[in-house]
Amino acid sequence: MAKTLISITLQKLRARGMEEAALGVDAENPSGARHLYEKLGFKEVKKVRFYRHHI
Repeated sequence: MAKTLISITLQKLRARGMEEAALGVDAENPSGARHLYEKLGFKEVKKVRFYRHHI
């Protein structure tokens, strides 16, 4: 289902003249989202590290 939704969205963006799409993903996410995005042609271009402190 996710693959279909992303594919449709990319088609709609292309039809509106967009040439690129970007997204963010949690590389530690156990759901396999990163693998799905890579299968759909997304390439990793930047790694960002976030830090959090609970007070």
